[in-house]
Amino acid sequence: MNFKRMDKMDLIWLVTASLVMAGMNWLASGFPFDQDSGFRAVLAENLIKGGHLYTDFFDHHPPGGVVLYAFIFKLFGISVSSLRWGSLCLDLLTLIFLFFIARQFLVKKIVYLSVLLYSLFGSGLVIQLQVLQDEHGITLFTTLAIFLAILYMKRTNSFLLFLSGVSLGIAMLFKQTAGAVVPCILIWFLYFSKGKRSFGRLFGDSILFLIGSSLPFMATIGYFFLVNRFDDFFSSVILYNLHYVATAKLHTVLRVKSVIPEQAFIFIISSASAIYLLLNQRQQESILMILWGVFSLLAVVMSGKFGDCYFIQMIPPLAVISGIGLFAFWDQLSEQAEWHRDIRNLLFLMIIIGAGLIFVIKEYRFRNYILSGVTSDAVAVKAGEYLTTRIVSGDSLYIWGSRPQIYFLCRAKPATRYLYNFRYTEKVEEGYFYSPEILKEIMGEVKRKQPEYIIVTELKSLKYFKELAKHLEVNYHLETEFEGYPYTISLFRINT
Repeated sequence: MNFKRMDKMDLIWLVTASLVMAGMNWLASGFPFDQDSGFRAVLAENLIKGGHLYTDFFDHHPPGGVVLYAFIFKLFGISVSSLRWGSLCLDLLTLIFLFFIARQFLVKKIVYLSVLLYSLFGSGLVIQLQVLQDEHGITLFTTLAIFLAILYMKRTNSFLLFLSGVSLGIAMLFKQTAGAVVPCILIWFLYFSKGKRSFGRLFGDSILFLIGSSLPFMATIGYFFLVNRFDDFFSSVILYNLHYVATAKLHTVLRVKSVIPEQAFIFIISSASAIYLLLNQRQQESILMILWGVFSLLAVVMSGKFGDCYFIQMIPPLAVISGIGLFAFWDQLSEQAEWHRDIRNLLFLMIIIGAGLIFVIKEYRFRNYILSGVTSDAVAVKAGEYLTTRIVSGDSLYIWGSRPQIYFLCRAKPATRYLYNFRYTEKVEEGYFYSPEILKEIMGEVKRKQPEYIIVTELKSLKYFKELAKHLEVNYHLETEFEGYPYTISLFRINT
């Protein structure tokens, strides 16, 4: 990145896009603390206090997300607001890298539009509903990898391609699906290097890139060997995810239905723009943007059962492709109409601002719905706030259900290493529940520790854990309930 070449207008637009992104993040700042973020927060706090990943608590994700949380807690303190600041920092860093990617091959007006589109749609409240997801890390490091790959093609410096691989390797430490971008870069640089570099150079650079992409994972394996925790890491991350991939069913269409109302504009424009670029412009960087978008979509589909946040990683390439297509379409239209350049630029700016305002208004309405307090996460926050005034040091808590953020909000000590139960076994009628072996382990811990409180996030799910239901009936009483959608959270307290 060469900051000396940035002029005043570059800085103005970059700051403007950053402020737009900060404003969108502010709209989400009051959203209730979600279950996935709460889960990672508990693990990160435990890690900071000397705990061990995969040993103290079960987790099937690679360690990137928890390590990022721990890093943010070290910088800003252990709190939900710290995670929101961390999320904004990651978004802004991604925006900056995307800006410099676009500057490598696009005229300034398209660069400015691309980053503005990303600042809006990349901060969409539907895909950003969770406080801080693994996809934030994936998006940042894949964007950095793409930038380094473009620099490699311009400067023919093999070390840049190695660093691009390392960046992708770090992205895969958040989720393995980030590996879909590895063949994207490999195919792109091999195709466009044909005839420009010798076969030996291409082969050597390819190997260097692949070594770079595998290096972070190999370093992770080495770390768990050194701390004598490899068995826990292997069974949790490798074996579990192999089973997950073998049994997962795709629900992509269902998730697309929930994302389309928010992201329809950029999906449609980028698709049309990609067709235009393939037919009319085959600039190598534009082709990379298309490949990046396609392989990011592949990463989303590979995930199987997933949330709306998985689409975050798709938005950077779609923003750039959309920026190129919008300007190409407008230039052709205005030339046919023989409009004066100043007039057509003003009209285009007014249209973009108008479309942006419509998007923000829709997002604001969605924000009001979330803040109405009817969602399951909002009800979990109420339960956490209630327990905050009642939990004393040393009290433990067990949650049967899928709201682990309550542990973090009330600072209660989890009674078992299984923080929530929809991740660990096959699907049944109402959701995902533990295997009989894990239920036996949980029940043994609950009986041994006798937690002060037990939370059941959905009473009818107790039919899958009959031993816990009997234990509650004999040893606990219902203290209160927190009503919400789609279910009511029940809080039980031990009999005295």
